[in-house]
Amino acid sequence: MWGLGFFDSRETIERFKQSPAASKRTEALAPFVEEILWERQFEAQPWTESDRPLVYAMYFRQTPVHRFKLVCICPSAKDAIEQADALMHRAKCSGFAEPEWTMRAYHHRDEAPESLLPTAGHAYASVTS
Repeated sequence: MWGLGFFDSRETIERFKQSPAASKRTEALAPFVEEILWERQFEAQPWTESDRPLVYAMYFRQTPVHRFKLVCICPSAKDAIEQADALMHRAKCSGFAEPEWTMRAYHHRDEAPESLLPTAGHAYASVTS
């Protein structure tokens, strides 16, 4: 299950997390939650046209090396996520665990490195990381 919420500021998010409504929601969902794999907050920033990424690089964690390896470069974030979903589905259907993935945005294809450090994870990064 994925949850998505839109807030005006980080302070609003923190107030919501501490609110009775959030506690009530957590309690109501508790019987249905087996485990929480990860929880993240992403902050969206408006882009000027010169800042807008032109390509999205999709990386999957390699084992046993544990680095993230470049799998594909896509023209949009939606395309990259669809590629990740398809690869995870194939892994699951083949009896493998779903691999961990991350995505980065770049101005140009040649800026995307072939691999990322093991600590890259799901944290968002600037276009130069």
